[in-house]
Amino acid sequence: MQDRFLKPSDIPVVRASFAAWQGVRLSVLDETSGDLQLVVPTNAVVLTRDGSRQHHARMDGRVHDRTSRPGEVAYLPRGIDLHSAWTNHAPLQRFVLAEFEADLARLWAPDLAVPAIERGHLRPDSFAPRPALAALLDTLAREADPAQRRGQLFADSAIRLLVMELLADAWTVPVAAFDPVPADDTRVRRALDFIAAHLAEDIGMAEIAAAAAMSPSALSVVFRKATGQSPYSWLIDRRLDRATDLLVRSRLPLAEVAVMAGFFDQAHMTRSFRARRGTTPAGSGRRRAAEPGKRNRTGGSSRRPCPPCAPPGGA
Repeated sequence: MQDRFLKPSDIPVVRASFAAWQGVRLSVLDETSGDLQLVVPTNAVVLTRDGSRQHHARMDGRVHDRTSRPGEVAYLPRGIDLHSAWTNHAPLQRFVLAEFEADLARLWAPDLAVPAIERGHLRPDSFAPRPALAALLDTLAREADPAQRRGQLFADSAIRLLVMELLADAWTVPVAAFDPVPADDTRVRRALDFIAAHLAEDIGMAEIAAAAAMSPSALSVVFRKATGQSPYSWLIDRRLDRATDLLVRSRLPLAEVAVMAGFFDQAHMTRSFRARRGTTPAGSGRRRAAEPGKRNRTGGSSRRPCPPCAPPGGA
């Protein structure tokens, strides 16, 4: 990906963070007021994150004068002649810039990459409310922050959704109908086995799909049809199960349990427990320890002894 957007002569950047995936580059930028004039080198979308700004833009001779507000998104197709200026001169502008290659559909949604789509292009448009795109761009922006990262598989899922939203809302040709692939238990089982074997690793959709001998887009549909969850959701639930088991069976520190279960750190594990289980890691372990079969407060067992003639668990 090119750095044309980040040259000092273009945008006076105060602070920046970056993340990159196959064919996609994301920049989270804080900048001072300034003018931007260039021929856009890559397809790009821009999200306003903070503050209202008076904005003057000329795209291939068409003039746009309006106020851009938080959550609004602009489309900048490759090759467009752009002259943009902030006319209210706010001390700091905050936005997200996503640049992507022309073959984004083939890379992330090959089931939609029909010839009509490949011949199309991103349409130019100034800032406007686009809630779905704004939410996805903001979600991906958090992946550029190590303290908020959720991992490669989460990012893969978000990028595919972003691509499908762009094709539906911002492309010059209609999206072809998407025919779901029939569920295949064998291929889904291979995907589940791969996830289980690599819980502690930062695996991505491409790796899971390769293990299942499917394309990432086909796997997404088949996996949800078979399990009722996305691969990312399934992965997090299995990591929470492993963490809970470690908390019950060992005296390992929470930070060590988090890493062994596949989370980035203890904070990541705690956020996941609260979001998906409504408790903390320590709280989950205490509830399990209080279940039948564990020691009660008087030191005895809460499980009734088995009859002398029957083995544990019944005949």
